[in-house]
Amino acid sequence: MNRLQTLLCHEIADLDAALSKAKAAGVTIVADPYAAGVRDAAIVQFPGGYVAEIHNGRVL
Repeated sequence: MNRLQTLLCHEIADLDAALSKAKAAGVTIVADPYAAGVRDAAIVQFPGGYVAEIHNGRVL
């Protein structure tokens, strides 16, 4: 079976605060924060299976 999946990316102001709120709400951190070009990012999975990248707007 072929499955089409899309990874959406969301820019947020404070990555650490967003991850703390997400964990408290039952979100799974799939990939801990990492440098992604000029941003810090993490991959999260929400209950129900939705996966997304969240990243801050840090500019070097």
